[in-house]
Amino acid sequence: MLLLDTRPNATLDNITSNSCKAFQVPVALVSLVDSHRQWFKSRHNFEARQTGRVESFCAWTLLPRTPKVLLVQNASTDPRFRDNPLVVGHPRIKFYAGVPLIVDGHKLGTLCLIDYEAHEDFGAEKVRMLQAFGNLVTAEISQPAHHTYVIEGRRGGAGRTPVTCVK
Repeated sequence: MLLLDTRPNATLDNITSNSCKAFQVPVALVSLVDSHRQWFKSRHNFEARQTGRVESFCAWTLLPRTPKVLLVQNASTDPRFRDNPLVVGHPRIKFYAGVPLIVDGHKLGTLCLIDYEAHEDFGAEKVRMLQAFGNLVTAEISQPAHHTYVIEGRRGGAGRTPVTCVK
């Protein structure tokens, strides 16, 4: 399956946009994680195309012992994140909720919500809703059309360079 560094996907962009509306947060991302970074396949209201894996909230979501949804209601007081560069510096993330995207038994990335304000009221119904949105993302990236994505070569547009995802 080839997903990293591929063209935008209108369906995923629709999911992230509607996730922001449904959860009343400013940012939603579909992130794909490899060994050194998280790359945003879809992003709503977030400037960066990628960040390092070290500061990635999403990498925590993919750890084996993490619950099905990683919920960080106030990152500035959470010992795992309070000194994270994305919390103490720009963009000053306070709230994070992420659900892993699992395809063929492999955790490829996350659908996540971000806010610059803490959320103390993210209850069980919202968790179920986020999982349902995550299932939509997983269904979309599991489509056979996504198994053949390539990006154009970097030198004058000649050639095609395949990209791979983490397994």
